[in-house]
Amino acid sequence: MPGNWLVVILLIMGVLYIPPLKGYYEQRKATSAAKSHLQQLGKENRALRARAKSLKKESTIELEARKLGMVSPDERPFVILR
Repeated sequence: MPGNWLVVILLIMGVLYIPPLKGYYEQRKATSAAKSHLQQLGKENRALRARAKSLKKESTIELEARKLGMVSPDERPFVILR
């Protein structure tokens, strides 16, 4: 009989450990996802900083303006219709 109580107590203790273990693994999964997202945001941040730095250059500003169809004040704009 004493052996049966020991088994019951061990089973109860095992069942009581399930919720904390489940929470631990969920937190671990969430942490991994957050780290991955942080790495992605870091890459995006570096790309945006590089873009902002390039936009401070005079040549880049002119190139971007030309892509938008802008011309310098001393130039004469032409439109080619097809």
